[in-house]
Formats: sequence, C-alpha cells, structure tokens
Amino acid sequence: MIESRYWKKDLLDHAKRLRPAKKPKRWSERGVVAFEKDLMISFFMVRALLERGKLSKNVHSKRIPIVKFPWNGKHITIFNFAAVDELYDFDHAKKTTVSIAFIANQFVHARAIYVSRDEARNWSHVLLCSDFEQKRAIFLVAVAEIQRIFHLVAEDDISWEQFEYDPSTRDYRRTTN
Repeated sequence: MIESRYWKKDLLDHAKRLRPAKKPKRWSERGVVAFEKDLMISFFMVRALLERGKLSKNVHSKRIPIVKFPWNGKHITIFNFAAVDELYDFDHAKKTTVSIAFIANQFVHARAIYVSRDEARNWSHVLLCSDFEQKRAIFLVAVAEIQRIFHLVAEDDISWEQFEYDPSTRDYRRTTN
C-alpha cells in the first residue's frame, strides 16, 4: 500500500452512509447483505491501514466501548450458531472497551454478524464475533461507534515516523506519532 488517502476517502464515504436517515429504506435481505459487506470491507481496510503503519499511535491506542455477552458453554456448531440466544448469556452483559484492531478482527474473521435497526429503521447495532472469539463471547457494537472509528481512521495523519533496525527480526521497527 503506497498511498492511504484513497482508502481513507472510501472510509469517509462509508461513514456518511452510516448516518441516520430521515426516511431509511425498508428492510430487505439485499440491504442487510450490502450493509454487512460494506462493514466487512471497511474494517478490512481499517486493519490493513493499522498493520501497514499508516496510522498514528492515537488510533492504535484508542479504546471503543462495546457490550460483551459471555459464552454459556453450550456446544457451538455450524447448525446451531444462528440461535445465539441459546449460546450466549445475554443476562450477564458487560460493558467494556476494546481496541480498534480488536473490532476490525471481529469483522474480518466474523463467524456471524447480526444487525439491528432502531424505531426509525436506521441501523443501530451490530452483534458479532469472530471464529476466534466465539467460545469466549459475542459483542454488541453501536453503529455510531463504527461511524466514529471510520472518521477517526480516515482523518488520522502521521506527522512523524522513525525507523530502528531490530536484529532479532532482521527488519526495521516503525514508530509514529
């Protein structure tokens, strides 16, 4: 990745599409799939920017509020995963914060993504977990937080960077502001 500004522009465009609308389109299977696909692709871009050193420490260290529902220990299979209410303990929700990288990985490696709308039919929350986290918890992320992540990443600029050779990896470590 040579130039990140094109990726960041796409993220800003997607953040705009997440804004609440006065008269949102009616729910359709196609609309839900398009929404999920946009989220997965956008979070892949976020992860790529993070991993390629195109973002400052500010983005790397930012914590995002989510709600975590623990796995209840029941056996998970490809046939029963749609019944998340039987696999996770929704009575023991825990508010916590996680890194942007953690959320990006949940989308990139999503075992499941369930989206919800509010009373005005705008997208409100995403319930998801990666295949790596499925036996720990499932996570609820507000769409407003997702929009905030996309803005934060897209508007981030590195003002300085430093490279230091690491003999153990035989490569350079990059440090940014």
